[in-house]
Amino acid sequence: MQFSADIPRRVIDLDLPPERRWGEVIAADLEVARELLKTGWDDALRGAHEQTGKPLWLLRSAAAIARVPFHAAYRAARGRCLPEIYAWADALGAERGLLVMMQCMYELSHLDPVKPPPAGCSAGARWSEALGAMVQVRTLDWNMPQIGPATRIFEFHRGARKHFVVGMPGLVTALSGMVPGGFSVTLNWAPPAALPFFHPGPMIEIRDVLETCDTYSQAVERFRTARLSTSAFFTVVGARRGEACVIEHVKTRMTRGHQVRVREAGDGVIAQSNHYQHPDFERFNGIVGTDRSLLMRTSRERAEKLRAALEAAADFSTADEFANCLSCPPVENIETRQKMVFCPARGGFRVWREV
Repeated sequence: MQFSADIPRRVIDLDLPPERRWGEVIAADLEVARELLKTGWDDALRGAHEQTGKPLWLLRSAAAIARVPFHAAYRAARGRCLPEIYAWADALGAERGLLVMMQCMYELSHLDPVKPPPAGCSAGARWSEALGAMVQVRTLDWNMPQIGPATRIFEFHRGARKHFVVGMPGLVTALSGMVPGGFSVTLNWAPPAALPFFHPGPMIEIRDVLETCDTYSQAVERFRTARLSTSAFFTVVGARRGEACVIEHVKTRMTRGHQVRVREAGDGVIAQSNHYQHPDFERFNGIVGTDRSLLMRTSRERAEKLRAALEAAADFSTADEFANCLSCPPVENIETRQKMVFCPARGGFRVWREV
């Protein structure tokens, strides 16, 4: 696989009205977003076909029918970012309900608690003696080849305050990002224990936390106390030594059943893939190790390999060196679309996309 660090950057002014914030990005990347929406939706349907065995025509019809009630339910639940989503939908000439569903693709991947989707990630962190700072690394693994070319770095600002998101045109939520001088955060797919519900999704929660929290402790508290729509893993890394943790959320019932555990790195290394590592939650790992999904089959091995690579990285001082921790298989695999390194204390980061 080949990766490139040549990634377009876009600026979003949060002081603008929500419906105008993405105007410059829409002007620059409308065709990229259109292709991502078309091929991404087709790939999602094909993935559902492979998982369930149901005919494509049936899945396509069911998805088309579901857009209207899904949109209505999201709006009734006071779903966030609707003006921004509508701006993209209108520019694309797409049904608004379809764009709403695309923002909720993480939650939708949990509709079948038994069959895992072909999506995952590996993330980890350690203290760098050479840098005198915490460093976070992460891969994004997904069976959508379009993600690589569509990857963008978004710089959000409100006045002088900035934060960064590694994302794609048309996606107003976030999978990973950083507040310079404060913290970085990434999302890993977690095995579902129950059907999702219309609480805030993990991706929209990341967007909100990046906008409103300035420190590691604030971010951890927000993620720890969030009432989420479904299960998720957040890896949060701060500026000071020992500021790194994985927050494991598990939704055990569709409406009220929700439990959270925090795994602290302390002075050591922390690594996360796509299985519960807290002893209280190991019982929810039923699909981990299944031969149906490469990423579920290799989840434990990916976490172990990344942990070992980071343990050997005490003297690393550059983003390229830390990126090498992500290159060992199966941490890097045929589904890897993005690799990234964050150093919140120094406000620096580097991202690579599959080309």
